[in-house]
Amino acid sequence: MKAEDAWGARWANCAHPLSHQFMSIACEKESLVVLAADLPTVEEIVQIIEDVGDHVCALKTHVDMVEDFNLEDWGDVVDAARSKGMLLFEDRKFADIGRVAKTQMGGAIRYPRMV
Repeated sequence: MKAEDAWGARWANCAHPLSHQFMSIACEKESLVVLAADLPTVEEIVQIIEDVGDHVCALKTHVDMVEDFNLEDWGDVVDAARSKGMLLFEDRKFADIGRVAKTQMGGAIRYPRMV
């Protein structure tokens, strides 16, 4: 079944290409799972993609929580996600549960101090 048929009015009423991409992946995988990959290393994130990527539509990351984050190695995450037909999105917010907010503010990407 085509994604536009499966999603019906939701497909027709949503013009954003990223939404359509998610809907298409969900139909292909027969899954709506978005996995939070709050893992401390690039290697662990790549491994979880390999382990569950056939059943997961998207992976939500917090790059500030990845202890060994760098753009070159992050390419391995992107390549793994592409190979499994998954979307990646960075969960960036500045008001989260205490542990996540504290880890993000002290992570690899530095933000200016807010007054």
